[in-house]
Amino acid sequence: MTRHNGKNLEFVCLPRLVLIDHRLARPNGATVSELAAKCNCCEKTVRRDLEILRRLYGSRLQVAVEDFNRKRYKVAPSYQVFAAWIADEVKALNEPRKPREDT
Repeated sequence: MTRHNGKNLEFVCLPRLVLIDHRLARPNGATVSELAAKCNCCEKTVRRDLEILRRLYGSRLQVAVEDFNRKRYKVAPSYQVFAAWIADEVKALNEPRKPREDT
């Protein structure tokens, strides 16, 4: 079983990490609340994913503190961890999922 910082990684969602990675590479980066809304998950989950990405990015992950102590995360596109993913795959991750039809 894979472990990260003493915790199991069985609930890490690779598509969500890819989506966050690409959002952080945008010119303005993203806040935790923006990422949670886009990923359709809670902010605590996004913070856990950001911790994983922080370990991968190291000091390249930039954090800017805005009004009301809100943090905006950003990384240069050349430092993307999942840069090998093609644009169509990222576009598919950004689109809302269609409900599955049972036959």
